[in-house]
Amino acid sequence: ALAWLARHTAADGRVSDEMIRQPFFESLASDPDTAAAILASRPPEARLESLRSLAMSDLKTTGQMEWAQVVRTLLPAEEVPAAISWPLMNWSDGNGAPMTLAQVDAYMEPIGVTDEERSACILLAARQLRTWGHGAEETAAFDRMRSWVERHDPEMLPPATLAALGEMAGSGDFEQAGERAMQFHDQELDDRYLTAVLDVADDRTDPDLLRELIGRLTDPDLRRKHLAEQEHRLRR
Repeated sequence: ALAWLARHTAADGRVSDEMIRQPFFESLASDPDTAAAILASRPPEARLESLRSLAMSDLKTTGQMEWAQVVRTLLPAEEVPAAISWPLMNWSDGNGAPMTLAQVDAYMEPIGVTDEERSACILLAARQLRTWGHGAEETAAFDRMRSWVERHDPEMLPPATLAALGEMAGSGDFEQAGERAMQFHDQELDDRYLTAVLDVADDRTDPDLLRELIGRLTDPDLRRKHLAEQEHRLRR
């Protein structure tokens, strides 16, 4: 089958992503060399996208070392951090679950993540609200996530916090995200905390909360920009 695939691709034959992803994931844990040969039949720039599959969820428990080895060897260098972070995600359109923070720890340590790979994992974990338990005891869960980030890389705390705030606001919890954004802004006077939330405001957003967030912006140009963008919502 591998010989046929090599001849077929060499002759510019059509290869669908499904022809790659199914045998790749079926062989990854037990025969990573075969999985690598299957993936290598795709052009380097098409390899990562060809693996976009719900089968990725299996990597929460098995094949993690093999996955890291294959993607580090076969993907363009600029795509490797994203590929290393992929197994952390929810791959079942909302019905499954991403890795927990403990599972992320158990994944990153054995594969020996680089600094860049760790940063990608941290940002993805921050954006995956269920990874850190958002939905119950939101304040405590948010603080636990931030403590987890700080333990791994203190420099990633601001971008991870911004990513989490934007995701919270965009997922429908705008009020909680807005309150936390204002707290961080009070502490650091960094407008990015406010804009992370304002940038995902929609027609469900409380106009009074919008006014308060915009009014706290310290940059007058940024304040004017958001007043103009939110004008139709502020009139409600």
